[in-house]
Amino acid sequence: MIGGFFAGYQIGNGLKDLYDFFQMTRCDVAITFQDIDAAAKRFSSGVAETGVGGLLLFLGMKGSRGRRKGSHFA
Repeated sequence: MIGGFFAGYQIGNGLKDLYDFFQMTRCDVAITFQDIDAAAKRFSSGVAETGVGGLLLFLGMKGSRGRRKGSHFA
């Protein structure tokens, strides 16, 4: 359950970074090459955090299904 919380937190941060990327690449905001470069770094961070968080959430849910009554890891 705690793993799901942290995965959700990471996915939320990734989505925030992706939102910031789209705001940074508006035509009235992104004027110089440095603006585009900063937006690209935000995009890569957002994609990485969202992907890793999603993978952790998937693996956590998949692992919790294996723990049923009577099944023990030996």
